[in-house]
Amino acid sequence: MIRKATLEDVKSLAKLYKDYLVFHNNLDPVVYTVLSDEDCEKRVKWFLENTEIFNALCHENDDNVIDGYITYMLPDKNSASENSDGTITIISIVVAEDARGKGIGEELIDQVCKLAKGNYANCISASVSLYNGIARRFFERMGMIPTTIHLEKRL
Repeated sequence: MIRKATLEDVKSLAKLYKDYLVFHNNLDPVVYTVLSDEDCEKRVKWFLENTEIFNALCHENDDNVIDGYITYMLPDKNSASENSDGTITIISIVVAEDARGKGIGEELIDQVCKLAKGNYANCISASVSLYNGIARRFFERMGMIPTTIHLEKRL
């Protein structure tokens, strides 16, 4: 079942978020730092409290255990921000390691696509690290295509 994430989900989401950080830290330790459990909980709580900017959906399995989530920003039709162009920006999508390959990620993306239709959105975007081939292939399977290349110089 997919539902809106709430503050009651902080501990479950923080565990998945920490797994996300560990995975990405292994790919790119310069950009991703693994936080303590407490700091993961604080960050997830802050994110869930800022619903005017951010949104989160979670997937619960048949045992009511959260085994995946997606975070995103809806388009802002009233400002000149990057999301005012009708784009829903996916911030992160995480599926527990033991739940992968069951279609949870696809369900989460599909739900965001459904939300897009009622929220002034005409596009969904996601940024993916060059090092993360798994995510790139996933998003391409979901019908997303590369449109830009982001360049940076690390100091």
